[in-house]
Amino acid sequence: MNIKKLAILVEGKTGLPVGPIQLPRPSDVLYCHPNPDGQRKTCGNCGLWAEMDNRCLLMGTEVEVTSDMVCGYHVDGEPVLYATTLGGQKMVEPELAGLIRAPEGGTSCDRCRYYDPRTDDTGLCRGVYVEGKPAPVEARGCCARWVEREPVG
Repeated sequence: MNIKKLAILVEGKTGLPVGPIQLPRPSDVLYCHPNPDGQRKTCGNCGLWAEMDNRCLLMGTEVEVTSDMVCGYHVDGEPVLYATTLGGQKMVEPELAGLIRAPEGGTSCDRCRYYDPRTDDTGLCRGVYVEGKPAPVEARGCCARWVEREPVG
């Protein structure tokens, strides 16, 4: 096997060549299909976010989570009003979940540095692989590997 044929340069902090066999599959990074209403992902349209408490049902009572944030565990749905079901303990660490302040309008594949568009609604993700090739994804889908695209210009 010729490793040079498999190797690709992954954009990131290290700049080291990484072969597709070493990159995750979409399911490994919690890839989610687009929200049915077409909105990009934010905590404000996640069923795990407690709107009145600014808390996430997965991150416990100590972590403030606002509507303009997002993480890799996004679940499309109406936010709950209060975090009454929280027992005070964290189920997921914010860093592990990838909790970030989302760019205005939310996150989606078409706003990610790994996305390579093919049509208005679909493209390839060079940050995840399926059978040795960039994974097909939907423009308004998103995953925990999301990295904001560098501004053009």
